Amino acid sequence: MKTNPKPLRPEWHEFIAYAVQFDLMDAGLRNKVLGAHTGVGPISDLSEVNEFSYGMNPEGFAVVAYKTYLARGAGTFVRQLLNFEIKPPPFSYPFAVQPHEIRP
Repeated sequence: MKTNPKPLRPEWHEFIAYAVQFDLMDAGLRNKVLGAHTGVGPISDLSEVNEFSYGMNPEGFAVVAYKTYLARGAGTFVRQLLNFEIKPPPFSYPFAVQPHEIRP
């Protein structure tokens, strides 16, 4: 396994956990949950996995995680993330979070 000086951010741990939970879930229950979120699809830009997308709607985030997991190769995708073969893009806040970042 390759090493990475920066571990996966917490939302990426949740992303992986949700995807695997959905994959292992009873098919009937999974279909019921997915049926309640038919308008949710996989993401194309991995920067969409961030603390805001996770924190604002954990249930929707779970569905996005599962659908993205499937779209990107399921277990292969998770393995690539865990081996740091795919590195999630760094998250940058769309607003100032530190005093030196505030513009006059």
